[in-house]
Amino acid sequence: MREHLQVRAPLGDLSADVVKPGQHAMLNIAGFDHPVEGAVRGVDTEPVTGAAEGTDQSGPGSSDAEVIIDPVEQLPVALVGQSVAVTVVLSHTANPVLAVPLTAVITAPDGTTAVDIADSSGHIQRVHVDVGETGDGYAEIRHADPPLREGLRVVLTLDDSGSASAPATDASPSDQAQP
Repeated sequence: MREHLQVRAPLGDLSADVVKPGQHAMLNIAGFDHPVEGAVRGVDTEPVTGAAEGTDQSGPGSSDAEVIIDPVEQLPVALVGQSVAVTVVLSHTANPVLAVPLTAVITAPDGTTAVDIADSSGHIQRVHVDVGETGDGYAEIRHADPPLREGLRVVLTLDDSGSASAPATDASPSDQAQP
């Protein structure tokens, strides 16, 4: 009989009460040519130590809890003890949304948010936005004045002269936001 492997990963700064059984997870495993899907089995608030002795990654605001994930496909036993990058999807949108890189979102001292849009001549226009879900390096744009659309060029950074110092990137649709 072949043993069914599970993946255990530290939650770090993530609170154990936001990770729930059944949530979707993606596993990126070195040597695999594709991410492996999985589902959260649960959270172990008193994890077993040993494989990574001497590597205390806890600190202020961090948790010793571990998330336990059941991969949907059978993993080879040779992976026991190997590192796996884990993403747990905490929320997602029912429909596609417009999303921009988090680095494009500007937050003012009063808490309002905006993005800078570059036109083909390099002119920059600041657009006030309401940000929704964020995750995986992107922010959902729920409302913008004036409205944004897919394909506009959002500026990631500006230099001291007000010119784009990094290439602009396209606003793009996304159906998932994950922390």
